[in-house]
Amino acid sequence: MKTFYKRTRFLNDLIPRFFLLFLSLAPFTFGQGAESWPFYRGNPRGTGAFADADFSGSPTLLWTWRAKDAAIDASPIIAEKTVFIADSNGILSAVSLDQGKTLWTFDSKSIFVSPPLYANGKIYAGDVDGHLFFLDAKSGKILFTFNAEGTIKGSPNIQNDSLIFADQSGILYAVDCVKGFVKWKYRCEDQIQSSPVFSDQNVFIAGCDGFLHVIDFRSGKLVRKISLGAPTGSTPVIHGDFAWFGTEGSEFLAINWKKGTIVWRFAAKQSIRTPAAFANGLLFFGSQGRTLYALDAKTGKEIWSRKTRSRFDAGLIASDKVVFAVSWNGILYALDAKSGEILSENELDGKVSASPAVVKGRLLVGTDQGTLSCFGDQKKE
Repeated sequence: MKTFYKRTRFLNDLIPRFFLLFLSLAPFTFGQGAESWPFYRGNPRGTGAFADADFSGSPTLLWTWRAKDAAIDASPIIAEKTVFIADSNGILSAVSLDQGKTLWTFDSKSIFVSPPLYANGKIYAGDVDGHLFFLDAKSGKILFTFNAEGTIKGSPNIQNDSLIFADQSGILYAVDCVKGFVKWKYRCEDQIQSSPVFSDQNVFIAGCDGFLHVIDFRSGKLVRKISLGAPTGSTPVIHGDFAWFGTEGSEFLAINWKKGTIVWRFAAKQSIRTPAAFANGLLFFGSQGRTLYALDAKTGKEIWSRKTRSRFDAGLIASDKVVFAVSWNGILYALDAKSGEILSENELDGKVSASPAVVKGRLLVGTDQGTLSCFGDQKKE
């Protein structure tokens, strides 16, 4: 029997990007190659960034793939020329990047709303019943199952041999990525719907308890806890001493996590649930108020904003030149990163709450109709 799960689109992680406060910012893509997008948001720091050479602002539809009688509420990841996608029927599918053909499927007997993770030839995927599955990426064969105490909504992350993930009972786990034994647990006072991110020896999680938690990666001990003034389910972006993300209090924050201070606040008219993207010193995100924003990462100054026809639940992705944003009503926008000018619009077949993924010449995005769409770069085809 499948456990009933109401898909709460409450708080789909948002994410900004990096900057040193008094130095100029440079674009950052942290380790993902042009042929892979193995993490939710692209890399362990959750940047949502891709290189200019990977994709322009002219997407053209190449193929579609359909989940069987299911919605796609989790972002795709890409590795080994394969797209890994999880659906609301609890099926994790491996789909060929070139042709959109199913390579294998794994049935969790539950529901997936969490994006999977690829690392070292394995797929890690958590379901709403608290199971974290370790799968062989080539075959889909199950290698190990870890049982958490609550629903897993955020994506796992990995550093060295430790798999880091959270559940909605408020526990952050560090688990051995091969044998699955618990290294440590850290408990928040409320749900965790965001994904953990890394910076050097620290793990960062933003919680529904209204705090940014900074935890020592090695010991699981709290380093610092910073009050946000409102709950959030947004995944932070970390670089150096700084973190950026939005809250249910309609604010986008820049935090110096070492000092425990909020450097600047940007007030939006509605709550911010999207993961943001960062490129060329700018932060890009969407709000529940149907508006897209670009901010200067140093100062929080608004560079541009653009009103659209629907709210934004899915995280944005960006390069120095182009920003991709997918609205809840299923419009894929490509925008000029400097001006906010809309370069193109593509209508999808359903609503979208999951971030897109990009590898060289390919953009992938899923809808609540169960359709995974692969767009090619028209200027490079």
